[in-house]
Amino acid sequence: MAQQQKQSEPIKIPDFQLEFRDFVNSFNEKVKTLQSSFNTFTTLTTGVLVLGFLILVFALATMLIQSWQLTSTFQTESNQLKIQGDVINNDVTVQKSMLDSQAKIEKNLQDIKNLLQK
Repeated sequence: MAQQQKQSEPIKIPDFQLEFRDFVNSFNEKVKTLQSSFNTFTTLTTGVLVLGFLILVFALATMLIQSWQLTSTFQTESNQLKIQGDVINNDVTVQKSMLDSQAKIEKNLQDIKNLLQK
């Protein structure tokens, strides 16, 4: 009777194709999860790099604008200083002319006074 029970039980043969399909399916799911994580990481990294590049571009633009303003201000003030220097030189020239004229007038008055006293 023991032999009949042993004979009546079916022999189980492992289904390697089914196990292999299960392994491949689980492997594909893990790869898809890894790809999704990698895509997220790549997108995040790309976003950070683009944001950093934009910040650098705006910083460079700001520096160029400030440099232009500084140069413009320097040139304007330099021109004003030149104009003020020219005005001062003209004033000095006019004052020297006035002193010369006053000296001539005093000399002429002195000559007239001397003529009148004779």
